[in-house]
Amino acid sequence: MENILKALVIVDEEGQKIVQKARNEAELWERRARKKIESKIIKIRSEAKQQELEIAANLKEKIDAFTKQTGDELEKEKRGIDIQVEKNWENTISQGLKVLEELL
Repeated sequence: MENILKALVIVDEEGQKIVQKARNEAELWERRARKKIESKIIKIRSEAKQQELEIAANLKEKIDAFTKQTGDELEKEKRGIDIQVEKNWENTISQGLKVLEELL
């Protein structure tokens, strides 16, 4: 009977060691899985940030191009107005000279 009790104690101790070893291994695998997940999250965030920067740069280029185009169009319009004003002044001066000639 005593031998059976000793054997049961040994079996119990060995069982506890196996359970503890399994727990330790499970914790190790859990830590590894968490590290892999965290690594992937960091990678995805980095890729998203890079895409965000690329989109922002592309948008800035488009805005700059639109601004330049709009500025060029406004400059052409301004030149047209300046030419029209110049012609109007020339006509006004010419008519004023005609009136002066008629008066003299």
